[in-house]
Amino acid sequence: NGASVTNLTDVDGGEVVLYAIWAPITYTVKFDGHGSTSGTMANFTATYDEVHAFPTNNYVREGHDFIGWSTTTSIDNKIDNIYNLASTQGAVVTIYAIWQIQTFDIRFEFEFGREPIHFTGVTYGTQLSTLELPNLDLLGHQFIEWRENGVGVNLATVYANSNKTFVAHYVAKEYNVVFLIDGTATYQLQNVTYGT
Repeated sequence: NGASVTNLTDVDGGEVVLYAIWAPITYTVKFDGHGSTSGTMANFTATYDEVHAFPTNNYVREGHDFIGWSTTTSIDNKIDNIYNLASTQGAVVTIYAIWQIQTFDIRFEFEFGREPIHFTGVTYGTQLSTLELPNLDLLGHQFIEWRENGVGVNLATVYANSNKTFVAHYVAKEYNVVFLIDGTATYQLQNVTYGT
């Protein structure tokens, strides 16, 4: 490093061996949220040849689960710890949060004993009206709406963001009933409810 030395030996013509002294470099690790919707992370100072555990992740990404860190934006380069990510003193290295999209169970239930329909693995953000539901016709009844927790919903405006259960709501149809004797109307009932 250019330092001068004197009087290393008092023997005329003596030989002195000097040994190099090494210190590990330090480098800075920056944490990129990679699509996070909230949170911040302070930089981390790492030392070469030392294994460092990751600090607690403070990033959040709506509809996703945090699964680790990578040296790129791809899970293919996921790392288990901070270890020798740089070999130059003062280098700055960025690692990226890796996320997995959440999936949910969506269940559709029916009245009158009809078997429920259960969708598993519906990804976050899926518009529920795009799920393939069977014909909703029911003899003697009119389909009114889907209900969640007793409240009517329009599936075109509902998106997968949690496990959900919907119940089909029907009303019985009403009819006018006319009794005929020899082709002549003798008695008429109005607004007779199906199943009465």
